[in-house]
Parts: sequence; C-alpha cells; structure tokens
Amino acid sequence: MLAEISHPVKSIMFADDIHIYLKGKNIKSKTRQLQDFLNDLFKWCFHSRFIFSPEKTKCIMFTKKKQSSKPKLFLGDTPLPFVNNIKILGLIFDSKLTWKPHISKTKTTTTKSINILKTLSHAEWGAESNILINLYKYLVRFKLDYGSICYTNANPNILKTIDIIHNSGLRVVTGAFRSSPIPSILSISGEPPLHIRRIKLALNYIARILSSPENSTLSFLTQNRFANTFCSNPNLKKPLGLRMLYEMSHTKIDPNLIIKRECSVVSPWRVPIFLLDTSLADHSKKETLNVIYKNLFNKIMDSFPSNLQIYTDASKTNSGVAIAILNGEQSISYKLPDHNSIYTAEYFALPEGVHLAIQLPDSTINICIDSLSALNNLKYNLHSSILVIKISNIIEKANKNIRFIWTYGHCGIDGNEKADKVAREAVNNPLTEIRTYSSLIDVHRNVNTFCTNLWESEWRRTLNNKLREIKNTTVYWLLKDVPWTSYAQRRTCNVPNLRRTSHSQAPPYPLPYLYRYQKKSKIAQKPL
Repeated sequence: MLAEISHPVKSIMFADDIHIYLKGKNIKSKTRQLQDFLNDLFKWCFHSRFIFSPEKTKCIMFTKKKQSSKPKLFLGDTPLPFVNNIKILGLIFDSKLTWKPHISKTKTTTTKSINILKTLSHAEWGAESNILINLYKYLVRFKLDYGSICYTNANPNILKTIDIIHNSGLRVVTGAFRSSPIPSILSISGEPPLHIRRIKLALNYIARILSSPENSTLSFLTQNRFANTFCSNPNLKKPLGLRMLYEMSHTKIDPNLIIKRECSVVSPWRVPIFLLDTSLADHSKKETLNVIYKNLFNKIMDSFPSNLQIYTDASKTNSGVAIAILNGEQSISYKLPDHNSIYTAEYFALPEGVHLAIQLPDSTINICIDSLSALNNLKYNLHSSILVIKISNIIEKANKNIRFIWTYGHCGIDGNEKADKVAREAVNNPLTEIRTYSSLIDVHRNVNTFCTNLWESEWRRTLNNKLREIKNTTVYWLLKDVPWTSYAQRRTCNVPNLRRTSHSQAPPYPLPYLYRYQKKSKIAQKPL
C-alpha cells in the first residue's frame, strides 16, 4: 500500500499500526507534503475499501523550539489533533524527547508492583529473599528495562526517579531499613545498579542488530556522519552507536566479526536433509572401556554407506583458540579470536567441515565431532540458531547426504585423536590462518563479564561501608546455606541482612542469638 504512493514521507508499520513521519526545518513545506500524502492515502482507502480511524489518529511534532501555533492536517474531512505526548509500542514520546512522561508512567506502574512485594514480604509468613528477588525481576525490573535503550540519554535527574524505584524494590526484598546504604543493598541482592543494567541491555541489543543485516535500524546504528559534531558539542545527545563506542571496543563487538544471520532456505515444516547420530552418548564414560567405544563407533560407520569420514575438533589454551578439520591425510586448521569459548570453537568447526564435504565428489559423507552440546544445538535449534541455519543452507544447496556423528574424545578413535593434535598445534603455530568469527553467545558472555567487572570496580571503591569489609565481590549470598533459614520466620531471616548493612557490630551469622530470638518469640505467642 505505502509502496504504491511515491512521496518523501517515510513509514513504519507494526501489525495494524502505521506511523508516517517526515523531518525537515521548514514546517510549512513539510506540512504540505504530509497533507498530500494523507490525501493520496485517503483516495487509496476509498478505492480499496480500507478504512482508517481518524478518531484514533494523532499527530506530534518533535522540536525543541517554542511553537505559537500547530500545523493543521486532515484525513479526509476530519482534522487530526496535535498532542504533546504519544504512545508507541508502550513507550511515551514527548515533543521534546525528554522522556519525563514515560518515566513518570513507569514509576506509577512499578509502585503498584512494589506494593505486591510488600504484602508478600510479611514479617511472619513472608516469602524467602531469593523468591522475592525473582518476583521483583518479573514484576518490577522488566518494566524498568523496557525501552531503557531509548531513554538512557534522558536527563540524569529524571533517571534518578527510576533508580529510586529500583532501590525501593530491593529494600523490600532484602528487608533492609530506609537508612541502609544503597551499595550494600545492591550487593546483598546481587542486582547491579540500573546504569550498569542499561549498558548491558544496550550492548546486547547492538550485537543482535549487527548480526541481522536486514534489520532496518542497522544503518542508523553504524553511521558516523555526524561524529565530529557530537564530539565538539557535548550538550548534544549522542545516538546509541556513538554513545556505546567505548563499551563496544571492550566487549569485542565489531560489525566485521559478528557472524551474520541468514534466511533459511529450508521450510519450517520440512525435515532436515542431514542426519544426526548421538547413540554413543547412551553409554557412560565411567562404565565403558575405550575398546568398546571403538567397536561401537565402527559399527555406526558400517551402518551408513560411506567410506569418507571428516573429523572436526577445537582446542583452547592460554595461547589462543584454534579449530581443525581432518579428511584422511588432509588437514585444515584455523585460528579464532581469543575471546571465543571452546563451545563456540567446536561449533564453528562444523560449517568448515561442511564446506570441505561439499567440495568432495562423494555424495554421502560422515562428519564426526566430539562436542555433544554442538550437535544438540544442531538438532533442537534448526530454525533459530544462526550457525544451524547456515549449515542447513549449505547442505540444502549442495544436495549431499551428510550424517553428523558424536564421538567421545580421547578414547582411541584415530581420526578424532589426529584432529585434536592438529588443533593443539595450530594454536601455537604463528602461520595458522586466522578466521575472524564471533558469535552472539561469546558476545553476551563478554558483555556480562564487562558489566560485572564494572560493578565490582565501583563496589571496591566504596568507602566507609562495613559490608565491604567482609564481602569483596558482588556475588549474591544465598541464605539457603544457613541451616536455620529452612524453618525460621522472615523476620528472623532478615537479621543477617540488617547486620551486614551496618546496623550492628555483631558478626554476620550470630546463630546463638537467632535461636534465642526465635525461642523468645514462640514463648511470647503463648497465651497467659
């Protein structure tokens, strides 16, 4: 519909909602172009018998300038109202993009959810802290996370409203006092500050967009036309790509390294043309001899009419990461970036093995790998994993019969042992070719590590905090490790948290005192 109408006006469609927009400095000319577009759209609706709702249609003008009068737009004969705030997919946009209405609305909705937590954290029959933390994540935190990538560049004073909600919810969860230090509450609950949480969400979002070449926001994320303008004027609000450059460099997020998602050529209702054999996993490693494994492996090979076996393996040491593909006497090895995990390396070896297989004249080929997790991902994530889609597309286009076989590592199978040796040698060989692969799994792990280190560095710089003297990391302390928490009341379980947050000079686990506290409370409840 919109493609048939040629106008400089751009559009965004989601389900049954359509947003049309135009940017420029001359309001009169832009209003005329929008009105021409609306007239053509109304004519199209008349001929196609499609109806838009003028009552639900609203207009907004994003500008920092003061406007004495609003432009006038019509859909047919109905005038369209101009508003100061508009809600799009749950986000409230104001005309000056201050995000104040959205944050105020978020505060109102999350306050109601915190009241539910207050009820469930009753001193006598309340839930345990770990349960309340999970409830906080599902009832409160997800509302704070939604849209945080957009409103991160809001005024810091406005963002403090969200921080107050975050701290208030965790104070209820941990049973801390109002006077408890906020860094101590965050450390006890294992929840990072919201500014670090927003960094994590933004980096994961950027990595996901960079892995999708067809995403419409990719061009806005990677363009740096106005980088010098933003750098010269710090008062300007930077776009997401420029705002996160430092964090992207430290988490290895590079558009040229992240493996790109492809469209699957295999229909979702079709059975994949490749086969998977993980029958050797039915035999326990501790109870099965290597000779038996070799006999079972040879039996599997005899069941498939192919004399060609390709072995893939990976190795990760302090020196680096490498993969190896072995076909008889032919061996191929590549180095990967050091931040890749051994699981990712094993997984990257599979498409390289498939590339080698389709170049061979044989129509039926066995590919052996000793990573069961990689084959399980290949089996259960056929239409969601990036690498699985890439592998299935290669096999579909090559029209080959390929069977993936899982083998135990280091059990005497010759091909697997040779592939492992080639991979280990490739790690220390400076002449090994480097393949710049990076998966979303490794990127997310790097992002988690970066944000954890960022939070712990802030925690270590905290001064005049008694919890910091006994807790060097931000790792969440589970109260289930304390024997009395399985039957004690919530009031009793909160005592360690109160002691840790500088409300007492006593040690963190005063068990004799807690037993006396519980005994006295039972005596006090007895009728006279």
